[in-house]
Amino acid sequence: PAQPPGPRAHEECCRAGTRGRRERACSRAAQARGRQAGQQQAARAALLRAAMAAASGAASFPERLAAARAAVEALKTECEEARAKLGPGRVAVAAKAHSATLTGIPRLHARKLLKGHFGKVYALAWAKDSSTLVTASQDGNLIFWDGEHGSKTHAIALQSSWVMTCAFEQSASELVAAGGLDNKCTVYRAAAPGSVEVELKHHEGYLSCCKFADSKTMLTSSGDSTCVLWDVGAGRPTTVFDDHAGDVMTLDVHPTNPSLFVSGSCDCTAKLWDARSGACTMTFAGKEGDINATAFMGNGMAFATGAEEGVGRLFDLRSFGMVNEFSNDVMLTGIAGLAFSKSGRVLFTGCDDNVIYAWDALEDRSSPLQSLEYHQGRVAGVALPPSGQCLAAASWDFDVSIWA
Repeated sequence: PAQPPGPRAHEECCRAGTRGRRERACSRAAQARGRQAGQQQAARAALLRAAMAAASGAASFPERLAAARAAVEALKTECEEARAKLGPGRVAVAAKAHSATLTGIPRLHARKLLKGHFGKVYALAWAKDSSTLVTASQDGNLIFWDGEHGSKTHAIALQSSWVMTCAFEQSASELVAAGGLDNKCTVYRAAAPGSVEVELKHHEGYLSCCKFADSKTMLTSSGDSTCVLWDVGAGRPTTVFDDHAGDVMTLDVHPTNPSLFVSGSCDCTAKLWDARSGACTMTFAGKEGDINATAFMGNGMAFATGAEEGVGRLFDLRSFGMVNEFSNDVMLTGIAGLAFSKSGRVLFTGCDDNVIYAWDALEDRSSPLQSLEYHQGRVAGVALPPSGQCLAAASWDFDVSIWA
């Protein structure tokens, strides 16, 4: 007669039975989820068909409008679910599929050190000639530099030393603007030190950022939660953008369409605006930290944000969502400045830990390509000239560095 199984054999049989039951349970759960997803999709499709039929066959305009709105909401829900399935990092997947992996970039070094400020340097901007650089410091001065030779050309004494931002007009580089805790943006003649062109007053909070849209208009963002489009010649606001729920810390103008710009706020969102309609056309949500910096890629199809939580994110306007994320365990401090390389492949981030990081914009990686270390204070801003041949950085250690 057959001997009864021993304790070990009995234990193995029990384990095999348990594994089988788990596998069958998982299979049934997966089938149930599949049926539920199919039923939801079928229900949405039916709702969409019903809404479209109602929109085409309804007798009154309000009924057709209500049906059309229901159809749009159904489509929005379907698009959101499709985007959620894709998730971040799909740019990296596409880059690998097309053998577009970046093997490395030449090591950047600090070629010029611009010393002349006696206070924290908060902002900087390049002129159209890619040689002239202007820096704004809380010593109360705008200093103009010859970036090629590293020499100071002249300076403008600001009306308020509490400056937070500056900008260079790019069509002829005849105007510069600056502002800060004085709640206004002051426009100066670049070639005539001390010559005030116009003062732009409307904001009820500090001026956090300013950018020229063209030679006649400019944009400003403020701690009063608004952005304003200005007629520089008339010295008056033309449009106020007020959809943000927190301080607006940054903005950037679209590189090919000056009617579009993106803003970042302490409400943890970035918004794309159309100056022609005065409306927000897209909203991109971050996670937890304030958005301190924004920068468009050169082709205008995507932009990056830098957050107080130390995370950079890449958003694509065509997919209406985040396509990549940049962070590591070392960079635990906030991002204060952003700049793309000429090609858009490399993203530079200036951080509160005194370091500039270079990231591959198309690769999903947890470490930067390079870490540029020189400054002894927060890197408050980074900028590339139109030529893209170097990188300038402004720091709270009173110095400005040029890397190449």
